[in-house]
Amino acid sequence: MSILKNAASLLCLATVVSTVSTVHADAAAAATGAASSCFAAPDASALGTARGRTLSTLHHHDGKVFYGYGDYDANTGSSSTPQGTNVSYFDPGTNEFTVAFPHFKSEEVNTFRTLSDGKLYVPNIDPSLGARATNGYATDADGQWADIGEGINSVHVFDVARVGQEVFVAGAHQPVAGGDAREQYRAVVWRSADGGRTFTESLVDTHADVTMRDGFERFYWLAVLDGKVYARADTNNSSPMMRFDPAAGGWEAAPGVTEPDFGRWIYDGHDVLTWKGRIWTAGSSGLRWYDGTTTGRVALPRTALPRNAAVGTDGHLYVLDTASRVWRMTHTSVSQEIDPVPFREAAAAAETLLQETGSAIASAEAVDEAARLALGASADHHESSLEAEVRASSALAEARDALEAAHEALAAQRGARTEARTALDVADTRAVEAEAAVSSAEEKVSVLERAHSGARATVESALSALVAASAAAVEADEVEGDRTERLRSATSQREAASVALLDARAARAATQDRVTSLQRKSSAQAAKAKRVRARISWLRKSVATAKSRARRLSLRKRVATQRRHLARTTAARASTTRFLTVARADAREARSQEQAAVHHLSERQRAVSEATTDLTAAQGAARAATEASLAAAAAHRVAQDEEHAVEVALAAGRRVLHDAVARSTAVRTVATAAGTALSTAEKELSSSTAAATRAEADLVERTSAAAAASAAVEQAAVALRDATEAAASARARADEAAEKVRSAEAGLAVARERLAAAKATAGRPPLTTYTLSSKAVAELGNASAVTVTDGRLWYSKGRGDATLCFRPLTQ
Repeated sequence: MSILKNAASLLCLATVVSTVSTVHADAAAAATGAASSCFAAPDASALGTARGRTLSTLHHHDGKVFYGYGDYDANTGSSSTPQGTNVSYFDPGTNEFTVAFPHFKSEEVNTFRTLSDGKLYVPNIDPSLGARATNGYATDADGQWADIGEGINSVHVFDVARVGQEVFVAGAHQPVAGGDAREQYRAVVWRSADGGRTFTESLVDTHADVTMRDGFERFYWLAVLDGKVYARADTNNSSPMMRFDPAAGGWEAAPGVTEPDFGRWIYDGHDVLTWKGRIWTAGSSGLRWYDGTTTGRVALPRTALPRNAAVGTDGHLYVLDTASRVWRMTHTSVSQEIDPVPFREAAAAAETLLQETGSAIASAEAVDEAARLALGASADHHESSLEAEVRASSALAEARDALEAAHEALAAQRGARTEARTALDVADTRAVEAEAAVSSAEEKVSVLERAHSGARATVESALSALVAASAAAVEADEVEGDRTERLRSATSQREAASVALLDARAARAATQDRVTSLQRKSSAQAAKAKRVRARISWLRKSVATAKSRARRLSLRKRVATQRRHLARTTAARASTTRFLTVARADAREARSQEQAAVHHLSERQRAVSEATTDLTAAQGAARAATEASLAAAAAHRVAQDEEHAVEVALAAGRRVLHDAVARSTAVRTVATAAGTALSTAEKELSSSTAAATRAEADLVERTSAAAAASAAVEQAAVALRDATEAAASARARADEAAEKVRSAEAGLAVARERLAAAKATAGRPPLTTYTLSSKAVAELGNASAVTVTDGRLWYSKGRGDATLCFRPLTQ
């Protein structure tokens, strides 16, 4: 069954396209500063399969956190002792795990439902060994936990729903033994009209073709929306989503399923829930919804799919995605009905204001007309005064222009005289400066010529030093070559002496070996001779005691034989002694040769050392000579650079001298011209002074006439200002009244328009908005289920980890 579910999930996942945005889990935990507290569920931890230990669902009920676990693929409820799976919860008040209903005869607990009666229901998705004949659900509806299922002939029960006193159970039919199982494969919804005491089949769905049935025809989920029960079978014939209306008492195809696959590929009842007027599914096809008239979906950010969803005690929907991020969805509902009373009152006020401003406009228009007549008379009088003033001003302007022209001419002449005097002074000053510059340039040229001579001498001395250093370097190279040859010769002799020493040591070792061998042989011969002497002594004693015995003549023969053998042994010993003497002489000779070789080698080593010392000294002298040569070359280059710089400076000094002489001649010419210009300027200044005196007298007369005209214009201007202010005041009052009228008319139009719009909104339903958080409220790293209660985010660790954790919920 799990293989089929996984295959269907992969098939559906291939058709899903989502868009996502995320933040790394560690960065998000650091940003929120949230810390988790974790607890291991003991009953789940004891199971032997990874799926069995996984806390697959979390559900808050009555201030406690219930968790589901178990593995109905591996039948963990039948293999445990005692058999069954606990209905357990964690109490946040005591931080302890408690078993509410021990050994519920089910292989797995993975869905909890708090239904309309406020009680908790747990479907038995796969009965374990020891279960009752009919299979249903566990509940505390009657005040204590019990296993309910009278009349439910099921092999699986996946979900429970309730509307009023009617209870619905979704699952699969249990084939009857002895019959054709394929004919009995069908998905079934059982219904109880008496609060769950007895059940009958209410909705059956299967494939019409028996050969197409595979034994997995099931209703995996139920949902209640607006008092109606919804279900969809998972079969091979793509059955439609069905709806049960208690008022009509029957099932029908649900309307508005605009996405035909809505509700398919959901294999756990806890992945379907009702929230804020919609049925929500969180499965492999994404986060989707149905509101009774249409379907839709909400894309989770960053190519992730929902893994689990839960409604928190704060009223929000929380979604755990496949990347273990938690998203919050909020809901807002705004009334679309608009109260018409304020707009009706605004329209009446606008009409009253419009009537009041009518009389104000008439009064303002009369005042405005009188102000216009007074303004016209004042304007005529002001115009005539202005004309007289213009004429007087024109005459005054002409006189002023004449005076200004005379003053300008006078100023120009004075300026010309001043400029001529200044030019003459400047010319004299420049002549003096030019002569000083000529003298300075001549001195600099003399200094540069002396510096040039010194630089030439420096170059010649540096060149001599360079030649000497080069000769010393060549001589040092020759000495170094001779000493290098001596060093090579001494090194060769030392190597030959070393070879001779090695040969002498080898000869001494060979001689020593021969001496050692001969000594061993001599020792052996001595031992043998000792034994022979002892034998002869014994024989002598025997001969002394047996002289009388003639029969022992043979003993004499043996004695003679032993004597002969002793003689041979003595001869061999003498020979060995001679060989030993010769070997010792050879050893002494080898030792002498070795000492001579060592002495020769020492002498050669002293020669090599002396040659090495000489070579080092020669190399030092060569380096010193080379460095002296390089220093001399550098000094020569510096001297050449200095000589070139002095030559350049000398040429520049000569050019400066030539320029100074030319400037001195030009300055003298300018001084002569400046003297002539000064005489001419003084003559023109005298005539300009007389013309300025005449222009000033004419200006005094015309100024008096202009003052009289200006006084008349000022009087007319005062009268015109008064008339203008009166007219402007009247016009402002008229404009203000007109603006009030326009404002009143606009306000009246708006009030009437909004009043009509408000009347049109009567009876409209509220506007509902569902908003997914822009970023994850938590990133858990690895989680399988979540729920939210009392400001805490509860979550279970990933697959195979029976750990329940909580952390503060960030807002």
